[in-house]
Amino acid sequence: MIFRSRWQFALGTQLAVACEFGRRSVRLEGIVVWCEWHLHLPDECPAFETTILFLDLPDDLKQSLREFSHQLPSGG
Repeated sequence: MIFRSRWQFALGTQLAVACEFGRRSVRLEGIVVWCEWHLHLPDECPAFETTILFLDLPDDLKQSLREFSHQLPSGG
């Protein structure tokens, strides 16, 4: 997952993230694997683009994500 935030996270930081997927809310835990400074928020405040790696997803969510990813347009 990649998101932008005003907060900078150290690599290896463990984060809990609440997501809505369809009609379901899920709480996932992941590890920060990248955090880089950007200036892209609407109010032009400094922001950090952060990438989180989820290591342990529930099985039913894995299948839903696979189906969702196959529906995305291919880049190119």
